[in-house]
Amino acid sequence: SAALPAGARIQALALDARSGHLALATSDGELRVLDASGKLLAQLPSFGAAVRHLAWAPGGDRLVADCESASLCVWRRDGDALVLADVLAVRGAASGALAWSSDGQQLAGGDVSGRVHVWDVAAAPTRAAVLRSPQPTPLADIDVHPDGRRIAAADVRGQLRIWDLPSQ
Repeated sequence: SAALPAGARIQALALDARSGHLALATSDGELRVLDASGKLLAQLPSFGAAVRHLAWAPGGDRLVADCESASLCVWRRDGDALVLADVLAVRGAASGALAWSSDGQQLAGGDVSGRVHVWDVAAAPTRAAVLRSPQPTPLADIDVHPDGRRIAAADVRGQLRIWDLPSQ
């Protein structure tokens, strides 16, 4: 088990199925990546913001975090290191709800107004399609259908919304 600084608590985690690496966001504002034995591999900047959600892309080549109140940070693997690849703006504060498509080409992030932002990270990572909910309720969780054509989102009140994604 990895030792954390005194008083630091784990706030979010994500396990990469391919490598077995574990990403941790802790209450001291740090992001850490550990190997399967608990050895520290990387310490990443979180820009001083509380990270509530982390998600590895299916291939394990990218890690996303809700690193600032209105953005998502995407790191990509470069050999054994992770380097900051993109900072994706979310209109309104990010809710922390995050999901990758099964092919790792799309990233979805929710916001506190019930909107889902969908980025085509392979083609145009700076532009997002925005899916709007009829109710401005923060999203608790989202997921992308394996075929990449639909997104399901649940808000903090327990309501479910399903969108068909625009054609690529």
